[in-house]
Amino acid sequence: MKRLLLLSLTLVVLMSGCNVITNSQAYVDGQAVDVLPTPAEVVDPVVTDSPIKEPNIADQPIPIETGDYQTGGFYQNWIAFQDGNSNIALVNPVTGEIKPVTQNGSSVIATGDGAQTIQFSKPAWSSDGELLTFKQELLTQEPGRLDTVTSLWVYEPASQTSWMVLENVTFSGYAWRPGTHAISYTVHTEPGYFTARGVVDASVAHGIMLVDVKSGEISELVAPQGFSLVQPKWSPDGSLVSFDEVYLMEGRGNFAWYDFNTSTYHSWEKAIGIYDWSPAGILAYDYLTYIPSGEELIMLNDRMNTSEELFSSAVKQGSFSFSPRFSPSGAQIAYLVGNGSIDEVTGYQLMLQAIDSSEAQMLLEGEQIETFSWSGDGSFLAASLGFYGSADIVVIDVLNGTVTEVAQGWDPVWQK
Repeated sequence: MKRLLLLSLTLVVLMSGCNVITNSQAYVDGQAVDVLPTPAEVVDPVVTDSPIKEPNIADQPIPIETGDYQTGGFYQNWIAFQDGNSNIALVNPVTGEIKPVTQNGSSVIATGDGAQTIQFSKPAWSSDGELLTFKQELLTQEPGRLDTVTSLWVYEPASQTSWMVLENVTFSGYAWRPGTHAISYTVHTEPGYFTARGVVDASVAHGIMLVDVKSGEISELVAPQGFSLVQPKWSPDGSLVSFDEVYLMEGRGNFAWYDFNTSTYHSWEKAIGIYDWSPAGILAYDYLTYIPSGEELIMLNDRMNTSEELFSSAVKQGSFSFSPRFSPSGAQIAYLVGNGSIDEVTGYQLMLQAIDSSEAQMLLEGEQIETFSWSGDGSFLAASLGFYGSADIVVIDVLNGTVTEVAQGWDPVWQK
């Protein structure tokens, strides 16, 4: 496995010149690096909520930051996130400037028959950083139940426009296809999909769909092979898409993937939990398939499941590690550690570990760390620190560990 990892790192360097999602890669003395100087401290920005009937776009255009990241400065591209009002907003991590993308969301569900509430969540950038997608849920209070209509929206900062690309779809995951302006998505299983425990009706299984966000054209990307497919996730180069095969009513499904170069479907026939792809095609995963057992650790493997190796060996007994995320170059992995017993987790830590090292560095700790993501140049991490509904968005300088609060919200995703 060590030989595999060293070979993979060599491949990462060779491939970096053509990788479509690392157009802000930093260099020092001609060598690719994951770190850059520390951002200046900024004041806490405030988002103003102005409820309206339809999603509104900010009055002024939101520029896509560009600049020379080789000679200095900070990685300034916008961070999209969900704010405390269940709206989508953007924050500039250097200046603290906030731009609302939607303004009519509400975290409080309206009561009374016929009352409606709109909530936005799950922002995701296209690989070129030109488009942002997010989910809208329209909640209508009906007698004895809450009716939900889910739609997918796309926002274009350059033109200050947004539009609905999918309406009334019960998503079970979506992700941009790298190098395109098309979104892969999956939908919930049909009511009659499960005929008994562990037994499914393959005739009603769903595959992975693809929608072109400009034309609206929809096509099937990967057909099901006995199971419904959910939670699509792409390799950075776009040659592979992975997903879960739904075989149980609860928890994660069996891990599987499709190779577009060879038009072949592969299944591991086991669940691996939360996972991530490196640019060289290495998998990091945690076996967190349902609720934590308190024994989860980060593992590395090749895509054919032939060389599994423990990665988070620095995690002490009594703690568990989960949610691995490769840096853009693949040279490092950030992951979370839960401390204490599974019945009472006393706190969480965000760790950073080089792919070829057994030592880990703690970057952040708190009672709860919700989600995190890498900047496109690998020099910073954005994380939501605190519990859902009251978390802060913080930016961590990978080089020196400086933590800067830039907004209030969660689910931060960094524009490439």
